[in-house]
Amino acid sequence: DEHLADALAASMPRRCATAEAGSPLMHASSLDDPDKDEYQIMDCDAPVQAIFFVCVMEKLPAETSCGRDVLEHLQNDLVDEDSAAATWTLAMMDATDEFNSRAASDPTFRFSVDFVTVNWHIAWYLHELTQFDRPLRALEIGAFEGRSAWLWRRLLPAGSKLTTVDLAVQLSFWNNTQPLVDEGFLTVL
Repeated sequence: DEHLADALAASMPRRCATAEAGSPLMHASSLDDPDKDEYQIMDCDAPVQAIFFVCVMEKLPAETSCGRDVLEHLQNDLVDEDSAAATWTLAMMDATDEFNSRAASDPTFRFSVDFVTVNWHIAWYLHELTQFDRPLRALEIGAFEGRSAWLWRRLLPAGSKLTTVDLAVQLSFWNNTQPLVDEGFLTVL
């Protein structure tokens, strides 16, 4: 719907006062009509939100394939802090892919669903927290099978601790997360 795209583009968070104040980094066009620009990612956009927006607008899965493609395309054009966040996010996406491959072939893991990979954008936001170079404490509400605990293990600085609260974890949760409990990273309430 054209009105929805216009409304979403108008509500896109920007770091500059007006859309006209920035310079275009990338044009996003509709898959239905490639000649029609529906949105431009500007150098003053909040990049990860813009990328996520473009992936959703294109009706593409906002997961590693779309996010990775756009991040790689924009990485060299982003300002220093955003370029560093993009590099780190891409590295975390690679680590998640590696973990997913390992989990698929390792019989000690018993994951039935992946609700984690689609949340690649969390890495971008956590990049700032990793700059403090000190352990953090995190609270996760809702754990299901424990795949997200492994994501937090990759994202949080060394020495960090995760507390998970879930009233109905799956039986596989305990098997999937035991190494994290054993190393002292994960506490389950």
